[in-house]
Amino acid sequence: MAEFHFTPSWGDTGKTFQFQLTVIDEGGDSIRDHFFLLVSSVVPPVIEIAMNHSFLHSGIERVPVVKSGGELNTYSMQLAIAFGEGAIYFDSINTAQSMIDQGWKFLTFPMRSARFGELGLPVTIVNILGTKLLSESASLPNGKLFDLCFTASGDPRYDGYTDRIVFAWRNCRDNTIQSPNYDTAYLANEVESFDRWGSRKITTSSGIGSCGSSNSLGLGGPCPDCFNDSSRDQPIPQIIFRGGGIDRMCCQYFAVNSGDINLNGIPYEMADFELLADWLAYFDVDSSLSSTQLEQADANQDGEVATTADMVYLA
Repeated sequence: MAEFHFTPSWGDTGKTFQFQLTVIDEGGDSIRDHFFLLVSSVVPPVIEIAMNHSFLHSGIERVPVVKSGGELNTYSMQLAIAFGEGAIYFDSINTAQSMIDQGWKFLTFPMRSARFGELGLPVTIVNILGTKLLSESASLPNGKLFDLCFTASGDPRYDGYTDRIVFAWRNCRDNTIQSPNYDTAYLANEVESFDRWGSRKITTSSGIGSCGSSNSLGLGGPCPDCFNDSSRDQPIPQIIFRGGGIDRMCCQYFAVNSGDINLNGIPYEMADFELLADWLAYFDVDSSLSSTQLEQADANQDGEVATTADMVYLA
């Protein structure tokens, strides 16, 4: 019994391929034949960082990275994932049990800092290497690959903030998935991101992104030069990479501890700032605050209520 594997790319859609087949028995006799294969459509594999909607004010947040879509045969992958500094901090990676059962292991390398965009915004990059035992099936299953574990900052200023977690490129090795024979690299065909409400936004198509310099990075896909690697078979722009993140819902909607001076259930609004500013400036009847409102006026949670420091924090 023999197996036949053929992985077309999106560029092969509509093309017809001819394959020659030779069968030789134990006696040395052989039979030759050929067949044609029309690629009518290709379902691309998708590697996606989930968009979590979280009410955690602080603590560990687990963000799944999931594979879906079409078939992807591989024994090894190298991913680079970037996130903004300050609001969340990378803690660890947990390989999904279903992947462990199939012989997969995901490890992280020391994190690196980089700059993104014309303003040089700081981000942190986590490099992830996934490997699989060679003696087992090479088909990457649909489902969760691993969890990215982050420690979320407890600063209330980040409530309602969306922490972006996306794929990043600094060189041609980033976000590549190797074929079973290690001779072909599967690269990004498209790179997508989502807003906090789940609407899809296509960032770029294959070959358009740039890898940046040694001090910066690209978030739109691999460099065009990555598709012309003469050291191996022609790389295949096969995969859709989708970014995600952590959408931190305002936990004070349910347990408001400070900053909700007008007691409407929504802290740190401009209306809260105006109430505190009037109270500090005039202390008149129209701007007087109840004892409950004064408890909420410790906006910066330093133990002192209704101070100018609280007003600056609300601003």
